Amino acid sequence: AYVHGQDYQLGSGAQVENHSFEVQGAGAYRYGSGQPDCNPWEFAAGVMSNGRYGARMPADTIDSEAAIAYVAAAGLLMSPLLTEQVRAGDFIAELCRFTNCAPVWSFDRLRIVPYGDTTITGNSVTYTPNVTPLYDLDDDHWLQEGADDPLTWQIKEPSDRYNHVRVEFCDRANYYNKTIAEAKDDADIAVNGQRSMDTINAPWICDAAVAAQVARIIQQRSLNITGTGTIKLPWAYCLLECMDLITITDPGLGFDHLPVRITSIGEDEDGTLSVEVEDWPLGSAQATRYPNQVAAGYLHDYNVSPGSVQPPVIFELPGALTQNGLEIGVAATGL
Repeated sequence: AYVHGQDYQLGSGAQVENHSFEVQGAGAYRYGSGQPDCNPWEFAAGVMSNGRYGARMPADTIDSEAAIAYVAAAGLLMSPLLTEQVRAGDFIAELCRFTNCAPVWSFDRLRIVPYGDTTITGNSVTYTPNVTPLYDLDDDHWLQEGADDPLTWQIKEPSDRYNHVRVEFCDRANYYNKTIAEAKDDADIAVNGQRSMDTINAPWICDAAVAAQVARIIQQRSLNITGTGTIKLPWAYCLLECMDLITITDPGLGFDHLPVRITSIGEDEDGTLSVEVEDWPLGSAQATRYPNQVAAGYLHDYNVSPGSVQPPVIFELPGALTQNGLEIGVAATGL
């Protein structure tokens, strides 16, 4: 590539300064002239199916339509950039974390399922989640193995419920300098003190509003998803998949049609299903998008033409203002 600058400040040294260049990739401005970022799941689908630089997956085995709609409606647009070789699984996991989704292998295809549980509209796209539980399970459904409890439940340690999340991103409005977006739950901080999660590095995010929304989503999930459990189910429930919704009822634990989301399914040698679930408080998986103040610094714009000047004035300086009495002064000003 050739870079040209007509009015370039050479300065007095022999070294050329470092420069950063903004490159427009595929998918830019798809959602309007004010949206330079792309839909990351459209980009990911292309990467996973590409036979030269991707994972070479057949295109019909990738089901990311729900994630594409969710990301567009939620405004979680980004500029993913792969500058070095990475495992496809790590790439998908990182993208899922930033876009509030989860990968699910469903029979013969990879599905990307959003956690979003609220109908949202944005960028002329509407995302409507399926929030209907598939089964209402109780003591008549799960399996009892000896003296073991068929339903075990664990509560997250308070120290792991983070009420303060920071996301480091490359702020386009500030010449792509690294900036921190924060999300805090002031009510929980006032009661339990501030518990900060390690800073999340998200170089694919270039918009302050997107970074703040990602931080809030991660913070809400960390603070509100407090319980996880394991259920033993017979093979009759083999059609259940990860990210499906069910309800559980257990009088001993005080659960009455508690809504939960399936996070993992394992099969034992005898066909018994070990199903791991987590809390599903409706509404906690989607954060409201608020306007954010841009932390713009100041940088010289060397691309601006200096323009013409008035005829310079050349004069002899007064002897009292010079070191040796023989100095000439020049005064110049722009038009």
